[in-house]
Amino acid sequence: MVLHFTWLVNSAAHLYGDHPYDTGIYPAENPVVSWLTGGEGWHNWHHKYPFDYATSEFGGLAQYNLGKGAIDFFCWLGIAKNPKKANAAWAMARARRDREKEQGIPLKRAQPRPWDVAREERRAAAKAAASGAVNNNNNNNTKKTS
Repeated sequence: MVLHFTWLVNSAAHLYGDHPYDTGIYPAENPVVSWLTGGEGWHNWHHKYPFDYATSEFGGLAQYNLGKGAIDFFCWLGIAKNPKKANAAWAMARARRDREKEQGIPLKRAQPRPWDVAREERRAAAKAAASGAVNNNNNNNTKKTS
């Protein structure tokens, strides 16, 4: 079971959820995945700031994160020291994002996934085929008399 929930991180957390830290990448913040995997669903933060030991902006109590709690416990025991956080980097990125928003610069978006592109192409082809069939039927039913 544990492996299933672990692998869930690289599927569900890359597909579903919010993108508060970097809108230009697929990984998302997914509380359900975080709950199922012990805190590994805060994927947008983790991919934006991979050096952050907590994999989330907030503490272990604000965002369910067993890994952060374990590292904090080891720091308390003296086994680990000076865990790295990305709060300063996020403060600068947030300030830049807010400045750009005030200037009317839109947020960047992730490129569509290949299966999303294929699905849209199929929809467009089906719509074109349906409208072409309607036009052909209308043209065939209309007879000119001289």
